[in-house]
Amino acid sequence: MPIQMGDKVVNITINLCDKITFKQQDKQYKIKLTGILKDNLFKLKICNQGIEYALALNGGDKYLLKPVNSCAGTDRMTIPVNKETPILTYSPPVKSNAGGLESYCILGEEDVEHWYKTFKIAHYYVIYLRIE
Repeated sequence: MPIQMGDKVVNITINLCDKITFKQQDKQYKIKLTGILKDNLFKLKICNQGIEYALALNGGDKYLLKPVNSCAGTDRMTIPVNKETPILTYSPPVKSNAGGLESYCILGEEDVEHWYKTFKIAHYYVIYLRIE
């Protein structure tokens, strides 16, 4: 699972094959996340059907954890097989050109791979998922 931090990428590999199975008739799979922000450190926990993983993300009270497509008006995401797909971001808002307002959704108009170059955000995370 590559996690993008500004212009750097950290890879974390988790093999869940020995802990989780999918049934042939399953059409969708839900992953639930929990987290808490304390002292500018967001502790993210994934715990669902055999998956248990914790991750600490540096940030602050303006940082927001959100699905990549959260401003598209849907809570569903299709993840292709054998392809790393961005699923979550943890970032501060960016200032829009319209009156200096801050926005999280303006980020959704650009691919996460281009955020650093386009918006000059010095510190943000992108969490990818790859299903094999």
